[in-house]
Amino acid sequence: MPNPAKDKAKRKRKRDLLAAQLNSLVATVESQELALSTPDPGEPRLVTNAMLNELNAPVIKLEKHLAKANQAYQAIPARLPLGEVNPEQVVLDTEPKQLLHVFRMAAYNVSMMLATEVRVNTGLKAKNYTHQFVRQALIQSGDLDPRQEGFLDQLPTGRATRVLGELCERLTATGTVYPGTDRVLRYRVKTRG
Repeated sequence: MPNPAKDKAKRKRKRDLLAAQLNSLVATVESQELALSTPDPGEPRLVTNAMLNELNAPVIKLEKHLAKANQAYQAIPARLPLGEVNPEQVVLDTEPKQLLHVFRMAAYNVSMMLATEVRVNTGLKAKNYTHQFVRQALIQSGDLDPRQEGFLDQLPTGRATRVLGELCERLTATGTVYPGTDRVLRYRVKTRG
């Protein structure tokens, strides 16, 4: 988890302030060096290392302070374990896995129920083809709105579309009510045209 102390640290503010001061000081020293190295016309001027060192001494001192401030800021870890940031908060890693298993089991039960319904009450009898048909029917697009009749798009073959129509009739015949309403769910296959 990101360390909240990393952004709010006094060390970061100190580092940023020192960096701004250093930039300003470097600009000042460079202008002084330029003035020192460009004498008036006809006037000889000798620039020694001692003179340049004296001009650059505050810059070097500030660079050292900035390097220490950077080290102190870098010493703050960017990420911390959740228990250190918020001790009361607990990561529940097993619940999402269990919830995923619940959804998978529910999807499996629905597909098995539909495959059994298709095999028993329609013209499809081959077990492998019924499961293939159910997978195809579940991913097929359609207009499913609980406020009105649901229309499913036709499947690629006429035989599969006919079986889907029979399945829609069987599902509508159950009289299933949409939860929280008195609306009975009705299903049909769209006609081409």
